[in-house]
Amino acid sequence: YNILKGNEKVILDETINLLQILKNKKSSTNETIIQIDNELFNLNEQHIAYSQLYQSGIIEELNYIEKKNSIGSRISELRSRRIRILNEDEDEHEIEELRKIKRIMDKQEEYMTTFNEEIFHQLVDKIYAEEDKGLTFVLKGNLELKIKKEVVCNVQ
Repeated sequence: YNILKGNEKVILDETINLLQILKNKKSSTNETIIQIDNELFNLNEQHIAYSQLYQSGIIEELNYIEKKNSIGSRISELRSRRIRILNEDEDEHEIEELRKIKRIMDKQEEYMTTFNEEIFHQLVDKIYAEEDKGLTFVLKGNLELKIKKEVVCNVQ
């Protein structure tokens, strides 16, 4: 815990940020996401146009409200679909798990002097003993934190 807390910016913050950047690049090449983004752009343009027509008195209030509601409904549908597609992605699950770790770490003390089993189980999925006598902690979100033998020996 203390090693993770002391290196939280590098281990968690930067990893979450880099994964989010990679995910965004990946989704920018996803054809369905591109189509949804284009339709959202067009609907926003239509919304602006109808608002200007209404403000100019060219269309009546009832017609404007009907169009505004129709466009708003479609925008909501598309945004939900876009989020659903992105959340189905394994990367999003891992990013969210890392964000949960970050929230847990933010709620805790700076450093722990005693073992806290509850926190440990919230953060760690598995532990591997390495041949060099180091340890590898697999955190939730599949982030591996390797602790060298020297650090493990100093902790005892």
